[in-house]
Amino acid sequence: MDLSDIARKLGLSQHKMLIRKAAELRRLCYVQFDSSIIGVGEVCKAVICLEIAATRFGEVIFERKKAVKLSGKLEKAYIRSFNSLQNGLNIKTALDIKELGI
Repeated sequence: MDLSDIARKLGLSQHKMLIRKAAELRRLCYVQFDSSIIGVGEVCKAVICLEIAATRFGEVIFERKKAVKLSGKLEKAYIRSFNSLQNGLNIKTALDIKELGI
C-alpha cells in the first residue's frame, strides 16, 4: 500500500510535507535496520512513520485510534512497534510540561 493512500485514509492527504517526511523515515528504516525482525509489517511501518512525522511537525493532529485500526495490530503491540521503530531510527521525543503532568 502506498504511503499517500494510507495518509488519505488517516485524513492527512492535504499535508504534502508530512507525507514527504514520512517517506524519508520509511527509507531510513530500510537502510538502517530490518524492521521485520521486530515484527513490524509494511503497512504498520508506514502508519508509524506517518505518526512520527506528524509529531515532529507538531501542527498536524494525528488520530492514533485510526492508525492502530489501520495498522492491523492491537494497541499495545502498536505502541511497542512504535517505540521500537523510534528507537531504531534514533528519534527522541521532547517532553513538555503538559505531557509530564498527565
